[in-house]
Amino acid sequence: LDCALDWAMDLLSNKVNLCYKLRSERSLSGDIVALQWSPKMDLLALANSDGSVVLNRLSWQRVWITSPGHSSVTAISWRPDGRVLVVGHKDGLVTLREVEDAKILHKFNIGIEIMQLSWAAYPKFSCSGYQDNSSLFTCLLQPLDENDYETAVDPNQLASCDDGVLMIGDVSGSVYLYVSGLFHVATVRLHSPVR
Repeated sequence: LDCALDWAMDLLSNKVNLCYKLRSERSLSGDIVALQWSPKMDLLALANSDGSVVLNRLSWQRVWITSPGHSSVTAISWRPDGRVLVVGHKDGLVTLREVEDAKILHKFNIGIEIMQLSWAAYPKFSCSGYQDNSSLFTCLLQPLDENDYETAVDPNQLASCDDGVLMIGDVSGSVYLYVSGLFHVATVRLHSPVR
């Protein structure tokens, strides 16, 4: 404990040389409510208080920006492969956006304000002698028809999915689980609301 206190005192008195260097300094036009680095690329996603989402490179080059929405953004999270950004809104809307051009791949509404978004990756099994027989008991899902739904899931995006489970926490204390961020599989209700 004494060592930690000494380090903190040295830090406050500027005697500690930190390993990070300031690369640049930027001013932003609005308040940032959420931000997150991509797990795979040099991309930073920023959610503004006006409901827009900005994707920038480390050099601060803008990749894309979404127009301000009807509801403010409350949480953002990257899919583990870094190819999709999930955006949660105050009105319960969840959108999965493609990293290349901000195209909406899928959206749904849980009906209550979102507090947190996070992904849990599937564990990689490497058991010798294990054979996956799940295809004997399941069938392939047909892609949604774009004429019947506002946004359809792109089968090419699903083909590469080994994405784990998207966990969505709301203000009432419930946690929603979505396989690959697409299919609702469970809702866990906690005893007290999250504030």
